[in-house]
Amino acid sequence: MARRSTAFFALVVSMAFGVCVSGVGLVAAQTAQDPSDVVLVFDVSDSILESDDGTNVEFATALDDIADRVATISDDLTAGNATVSFVAFARRAIAYPSGCQRIVLHDDLAAVSRFEDCLRKVAADYRAGPRAPVKQHLNTAGTDHVAALDLAASFLPDTSTRSAVVFFTDGQNDPPGTNRDHENVVAKVTPAYAGKTPLAILPVGLGAGAGAFESELQAIYNAFFRDMQPCEGRASFSWPEVVFPSGDEAGAAVALALQEVTCSFTVAPTTPPPATPTPPPPDAPIGVQVLAGNESLTIQWLPPSAGLVVDYVAHCRPTTGGDWIESTEGVSTTTETTIAGLQPGIAYDCEVAASDGVSTGPFAAAPASTVVLGIPGAPGQPRAEPLDAAARLRSSNTPTSAPVPPARR
Repeated sequence: MARRSTAFFALVVSMAFGVCVSGVGLVAAQTAQDPSDVVLVFDVSDSILESDDGTNVEFATALDDIADRVATISDDLTAGNATVSFVAFARRAIAYPSGCQRIVLHDDLAAVSRFEDCLRKVAADYRAGPRAPVKQHLNTAGTDHVAALDLAASFLPDTSTRSAVVFFTDGQNDPPGTNRDHENVVAKVTPAYAGKTPLAILPVGLGAGAGAFESELQAIYNAFFRDMQPCEGRASFSWPEVVFPSGDEAGAAVALALQEVTCSFTVAPTTPPPATPTPPPPDAPIGVQVLAGNESLTIQWLPPSAGLVVDYVAHCRPTTGGDWIESTEGVSTTTETTIAGLQPGIAYDCEVAASDGVSTGPFAAAPASTVVLGIPGAPGQPRAEPLDAAARLRSSNTPTSAPVPPARR
């Protein structure tokens, strides 16, 4: 499957840099050295794992892309001061994968390697779909946002100077029990986040179905965005989108969230792909020669030694000057053409070039000019006119004829 995350990174970054949430005052910018705590929360319910449109595989690929990026920027992450934890949820929430909680990246390459490995384990769960290993630890037939966010809060210390929850879900909240239908998720999780500031809960709604829950996800973001400062060099910190139509885009959003929260994770720079070089036009044809004909010239040549050829251009003009007279055979790769309707007794210069359909290469000229022939037509039926001791022969092609002396006896 093609990796398309990079182009979307640039789109979301451009949106995030210029937008600020109303009513939130920003203070001094944050640096990578300021402590940050991030909890990555992944919805592993059956609506994603058992999707029939490949969404689970797309997101797995996106997470592997993020893991690749972690490996590339390991030195930047160890220079930073981020602590990362993982949570998986469906019918309930658990700390998952095992050993992927409170990973302190500062000055610890082994911890960065563990962070990368945890991302790949979650990616493997998504890729496995109905056979995901997480199903051995969690009932995936249901989705409980309250359980997920409550558990995530337990990994955020009250003393953190920068706390964030990246909350990945398809938007559906269907916890067990009819008394929880249409529950107010914000109200239920507010006690778990009391006093935690700065704070950002960043919902990442996956897929077309998430659009039906956009207002609920937006409410979570609005309720739990508190005093989050932008990273140094950024104009603002905000999360302008909460719903993404594909797993690939959702994965890109997770990467962006890591960048904006830790100030040390950097999204891969977007360099445009190199332009496809335009191939040079074909070389000039070889061995051009011209054969004189009756009011015509036939030009012959050999193909050029290099270059794609889809057509040839041949023309002639009087040696004394004037406009070129083009051949009229149309698009053809035949190495011969005839130009008719030329003036007999006139010398012409001729040349040929090859074309690749886009551009025309250099012309190759015949080594010498060629004189057009003018061959008279065959005479008509002669008529005999008797004369004294002689006869006169007339033809339709000759206005007069000399008397024919009689034959000797």
